[in-house]
Amino acid sequence: YRCLQGILDASYRLIRHNDPERLEVSLGIDKRLHGQASAEGAVEHRPFQERSAELEWVAAQILETKAAGLGFKDQAVLVRSHGSGQEVMDALTRAGIPLRYPGDRGLYRQPQVQRAVAFVRALANPHDDRALFDLLVHARPAWDLLQVKHVLGEAKHRNLPLWRALGTPEALAGAGLTPEAAAQGPALLEQLRVLGRLAAHQGVAPALYRHLQESGVLAELLAKGGDEAERDVANLARFFERLKDFDRVERSGNVPAVAEYLDALLEEGDDPATEQAGPDEDAVTVGTVHQSKGLEWDSVYLVSLEQEKFPLKAMAEGFHLPANLLPPPADKKLAQLAEERRLFYVALTRAKRRAVLSHSVDHGGSKAWKRSRFIAEALDLPPEPKAPGKLAPRQRLDAFAAHPHPLHGPLQAKLDDDGSLRLTYYPTDDYLTCPFKYKIAHVMGLKPPPDQSLAYGNAFHTAIQAYHRARMAGLAFGWPDLETAFHAAWSPQGFDSPQHEQARLATGVRQLRAFYDEEEASHRLPWRIEHSFDAPLDAQTRLVGRMDRVDKLDDGSVVISDYKTSAKETQEKADEEVKKSLQLAIYALAYQAETGALPQRLELRFLEHGLRASLVPDEKYIEKKRAEIVEAAEGIRAGRFQPEPGFHCRYCAYRSVCPHSAGAL
Repeated sequence: YRCLQGILDASYRLIRHNDPERLEVSLGIDKRLHGQASAEGAVEHRPFQERSAELEWVAAQILETKAAGLGFKDQAVLVRSHGSGQEVMDALTRAGIPLRYPGDRGLYRQPQVQRAVAFVRALANPHDDRALFDLLVHARPAWDLLQVKHVLGEAKHRNLPLWRALGTPEALAGAGLTPEAAAQGPALLEQLRVLGRLAAHQGVAPALYRHLQESGVLAELLAKGGDEAERDVANLARFFERLKDFDRVERSGNVPAVAEYLDALLEEGDDPATEQAGPDEDAVTVGTVHQSKGLEWDSVYLVSLEQEKFPLKAMAEGFHLPANLLPPPADKKLAQLAEERRLFYVALTRAKRRAVLSHSVDHGGSKAWKRSRFIAEALDLPPEPKAPGKLAPRQRLDAFAAHPHPLHGPLQAKLDDDGSLRLTYYPTDDYLTCPFKYKIAHVMGLKPPPDQSLAYGNAFHTAIQAYHRARMAGLAFGWPDLETAFHAAWSPQGFDSPQHEQARLATGVRQLRAFYDEEEASHRLPWRIEHSFDAPLDAQTRLVGRMDRVDKLDDGSVVISDYKTSAKETQEKADEEVKKSLQLAIYALAYQAETGALPQRLELRFLEHGLRASLVPDEKYIEKKRAEIVEAAEGIRAGRFQPEPGFHCRYCAYRSVCPHSAGAL
């Protein structure tokens, strides 16, 4: 009764691939469906080279069919997983298409709520550069990307944090801001000072409301009108409810506690539902296939239909049922594939008159994605031809530069005068983790807040360096000297509380004593300590940095070591870490460039538990790591700073300002 015959035929061809595990086969019955009308082309297949092109085409099609008379509410975009749904929502939002997302838990991802969170953080700590950055780029009128970059650059040049640069006229003038724009810096600091007093006496909610009033956000929303503006106001109201929840159990004037409360909610993955479009509102539905069961639309777009995405790659089972309760299938992979095929059948039959199946080859990484096997099964297509080559870097970058968020401006990394790129370990690791993180940290120059783990590690490295240098010079350097050097290098920044700092300091002293006892017992002096290097990787890239320690053993073999203050409780975990270490690989490549030979051994020394893990670098290992670094270098030079959200977002220092962060999902 619902679907055109073309949709029914495609669905039937698909599900027949589950034979003979179907009742139609086992019972010898006919389950072929016959629709009320027949139509050619009811199911369309749309392949794309670029992921962004796929989503932009879908948005354009929705607008085109809307102009032809089909309402937004009669159209849906379905995905296999929530992660793909966020990409779709971003694309439709950029195109100005109203949407609903059943079950969405994205309150903290809404721009107006992100600004409110940033204000609370800045109110609790005006020295929080990330929060100030977010407030500046959402100011009325907003600073544009280049203005913010110039201020950050001037702050870095003067060795000032952002908050101090905002209150320094010389720094703002040096950034080339107009007088009107420059005035916003001191004005923001003054507003935080005044509203901080209000929050201390009346609570955070009244202070936030005043901020939204004075900044013009509320007036802008009320003047805008319409369903979208009403949802924005409703989302802000939901956020205020979160603040009221806190006030019920804690003194309302405790501003830092409110900020810690919000951070704790985000850390634990709490992300309340957003205000959704009403059932009668003309809005496109974006949802997962599971959420679509029992629903129907005139047009349905099934996007991101790539192999390993739909069907999903088989996952390891979390637990096993006793065999007498549920006998396992003969082939678990085939059973999982059959279940994914049934889900695809559900998705295809949600469409009444038109179903569009789309996929893309290039998602921004090095992998070329293949289309889902289900497309070929439903449409009886021949084997897929070889995937075409990837797009030029500039084309890929343009797709992200079109995003309205201020961090998506087209910025390039700084190169040397001869066009070469100088890479150190941390920027390289940041790029390989997420190119967008590299852009924020190393192109924009936005400094993360003080981190206790960095302060902890720096104190260790400084003390150990002083100890080794004294011994190599033949000077006496006992335990009291080492402990004194450690305390002198200690920084209290980044710790949660004085109690936290004292606990970490005591742990550090114990670790340092264990290190001292081991070194004194070994009677071995390093060959080099904090050895600086500046070595070519290729014609356009140089590796720069310092090696913690280089030893030359009695047999002439060379061991390069790196000290780690991160905890590894078992030897197995330590061994896994040394295999993954990009830092050691950079040391080995630099040593090879300097001497023409690889070191005989690479080693990580984990100070907390006294563990050591080592490997012997061979050409296979070196070439694999070299390829990773070359990939990062090529991406940085080409300006490919695409976001790659994932589990690592939870630990990223920039998750509160990054529009793609998955840390709260």
